[in-house]
Order: sequence, then C-alpha cells, then structure tokens
Amino acid sequence: MPPRPPALPGRPPRRGCLRRILAAAGLLVLAFLALKSWRAFVDRRLDASWRQSLGGASFLERYPDVQDNATVRDLEKLGAAIGIDMAPADTPGHVHPAPGAARRFGAIQERLKNFLSTNELSTDGTFKPPSPELVAFLESVRPGLDAIRTRLAEGPPPVWARNLSAGLETRLPNYLGPLMLQRLLLLDAGQRLRAGHANEATEILETSGRLNEAMADNNPTLACQLIALAVIRLQQPVLRSFPRAPAGWPERLRRLDLQSRILRAFRCVAFSIHRTASLDRPAPGGWPGWAEPFPHWMLWDSIRRVAPVIEDLPKRDVRVFDAKAFEREQKAAIPRWQITARSVFPDYWDTWPRSAHSELEAELTALILEERERLAAGGPPLPFHQRPSRVKGLSWIYEDLPGATVLHLDGDMVYQDQRPVPLRFTVRRGASVG
Repeated sequence: MPPRPPALPGRPPRRGCLRRILAAAGLLVLAFLALKSWRAFVDRRLDASWRQSLGGASFLERYPDVQDNATVRDLEKLGAAIGIDMAPADTPGHVHPAPGAARRFGAIQERLKNFLSTNELSTDGTFKPPSPELVAFLESVRPGLDAIRTRLAEGPPPVWARNLSAGLETRLPNYLGPLMLQRLLLLDAGQRLRAGHANEATEILETSGRLNEAMADNNPTLACQLIALAVIRLQQPVLRSFPRAPAGWPERLRRLDLQSRILRAFRCVAFSIHRTASLDRPAPGGWPGWAEPFPHWMLWDSIRRVAPVIEDLPKRDVRVFDAKAFEREQKAAIPRWQITARSVFPDYWDTWPRSAHSELEAELTALILEERERLAAGGPPLPFHQRPSRVKGLSWIYEDLPGATVLHLDGDMVYQDQRPVPLRFTVRRGASVG
C-alpha cells in the first residue's frame, strides 16, 4: 500500500477539528442540561417552602385570580357618595366621587389623619376630642356611613380583584379607599363613646374589624398587609376608650399574628418576582427580544438569593433587629456582578419589627381592658408582678399606684417609628375615659 501523503502545513486534519467542535458542543449541551436541572431543583425547593408556609397550597392555589364581587362594587358607590374614592384609577366601569364630594373630604383628610395619630400617643386614657370641623363633617356623612355599615352587614364579605398570576404586573386594588373609610368609622365610634353610646360604638368597631380582616385575608401582598396593619393601630385608642371591654375584642387582639402576615407578604413579593422570571413574556425594563433571557435569569437568581433570607428571618431576635444593618449585611453577601439582585434587594425589612410592635400595642390594649374591668369590680391593689408578652424576651410589668395600675414593658425594641407609640399605659380606678 502506498504511503499516505503528509498533511499540508497549517491545515490540521479535518477529523480532529470536527471532534473538537463536537466535544465543545457536547460540553455546552451538558452544561445547559445541568443548569436547567439545577434551576428545576431550586424551583422545587422554593415551591416546597412556600407551600409549607401556606398549609400545603401554592400561592396561586391559596389566592386564585378573582374579580371584585358585588359588595366591593357597592362599597365603591357608597364611598363615592361621601367623597371617598375606593375604585382603582384609570379603570373603566368603576364609580369615583363627584368633584364636590371629593373636595369636601379632601379638606378634612389631613386633619382626620393627624387627630387619630395624636390619640395613639395617649398613655393615660385622655384622648383629644376632634375639632369642630371634623365633627361637622362627620355629622354630614353619618347617614352614608350607616348605609355602608348596613351593606357590609348584609354580606357577603368584600372580595377585591386579585391576579397574583401576573407576577410583578399584578394590579392592586385601591386599598387607600378602605383606609380612608376606616378613619371615618373610627372617628364615628369615638364620638359615640363620648356621647355615652357604647353599644353603637361597639357595632361600628365590629364593622371596622370585619372589614379589615376581609381585606387582609383577601390579598397577601405587602401593600395590602401594611394597610391592614395601619388600621389595627388606629383601632387601639378607640378600644382603650371603652369603659368595659367590647365583647370578643380582648381575645381577638391576643390572636393577632401580624408577624406571620408580614412574613407571608415578604414571600409573596418573592413569589411575584419568581413568577415574572418564569413567564414567557417580556421582562420589565424594555429589554430587546434577543436579550430577554438575561433579565429573566437575573430576576430568578435574585429570588434564589432572597428567599432563604426571608425564611431565616424568624430565627433572629426581633427585639434587637436593625433593618438597615440587616440590609447592608445581606447586600454585602451578593456578588457585585449580580446587578439585578443588588438593585431589587428588598428595603422593606423594617416592617417585620413594626408588625411585632403592633402586636405589642394590641396586646397592651387587651391588658388595659382586662385591668380596667378588674379595678371597676373592686379588685384589690396588685403587688408588683410581670407576665410574658407576645414578643419573646419581653414581659409586661404591673406597678400599683394609689387608685391606678401602670402597665409597661420591661425592655424596648431597637425599632422605633418616626412617631413612636408608647408601650405603657396608666389604668385608673373609676376614671372616665375620653
């Protein structure tokens, strides 16, 4: 057999080149399959974690997409009649207040907010009465408020539109409308108490409680939960004004689990971003079509990093939790190349200790009502004692004074509002409240 001619200089054999190309392609395919398998593993782990927090259901199973029910639509009409806009903006088919009604409510809106916020700071049961302007406005809209209470009593409970399946593009209802309505309801309840009509005040407070529970149960998003949290805080001064505990309220206050609701809201934010990263649609930010996989991947990777942080949060001591320091610590652990994860890293961590503080405020109200009834029944002075609070590591201290009992915590939390609500109260024997 004649010898094979040598290959020309600078031209490697074709078979060797083809093998290298095929090997490189095979490695890319293996890397792609490995990456896809790893992502599926992470997705299963995230889903299992969220299901565990929701009693076995997924977010979309627990909170399926729904439309406004008839009660919500009726509330929009009744709210609009007294100047409260309860409908989402730029949505056809919804009812908004007439300009005159909106102006009248807008004129007292800031005064109403400041009045209720001021009463949150009372530590002895002395609550500032509303201004004549607030009283006059309340009298003018009281028939409308009564119509709203009647409609809510008829049922069914309001169900607002919800579409968590849209991910970050979910459209939120106008939850500020129910907040404005709650402020008027609580103003009305306080005025009825001042007039000596405790039963009427109790009925209004019950409407406030059920409306807030319906809203909080309807949607796990952080915006909804923060509004519900704000309403719970607004209810406390009114509750502390009652000479006797309204039926069922001390137990309701003790059952509040606001920290768990806020943690669920954190998980819902993570779910929404994960959902957006998984949908076959353009990612937020106006990326060109050829680059779409990149923002989807970055969003997914950011949640892969944030989700364990959320699950680890309850292991921390909420008493000494510093939200800003925590955010710096977690951001420092994210690689600098992960621009998306660093830019979308949450800044809402202070709402967790805020929810714990609100639980303490509600628990203090329950203790105030309990102690007020004990003193009214002629109970003897209590020796110095303490009882555990809802927040691990903090206890309520009872101090006996002549004709009064002072309730306060034996410590404090690092978290403080811009206008800190005191966690102490003086319950006086036989004193009128208002």
